[in-house]
Amino acid sequence: MQCFILQVDIKAKVLEVHHDTCIDVRGKLMRKQDIILGDMSATIRLCVWEPLIGEFKVNQSYSIGNISTRLFTDEKFLTTTKGTTKEEIDPMENVHPLPP
Repeated sequence: MQCFILQVDIKAKVLEVHHDTCIDVRGKLMRKQDIILGDMSATIRLCVWEPLIGEFKVNQSYSIGNISTRLFTDEKFLTTTKGTTKEEIDPMENVHPLPP
């Protein structure tokens, strides 16, 4: 199986913010936080790593730069990187609803 990791920039609205958790990453304890983003076409999970934990607010729209695509156990999601940037933008309307 081939896995392609791409660096992307997106504009999306935060639909959900989950509590942060600590996980072991190659022997180092790290904090991560999952958020759900939406735009006009779909919703997707963004895995947020320190130092961006707590920086995203529900119902706020952002331009997020330099994030990576991932495919793990058949789930596509996004993850922040050391170079990820975020900027608040004007509220996005007509955002794809959360799945039931």
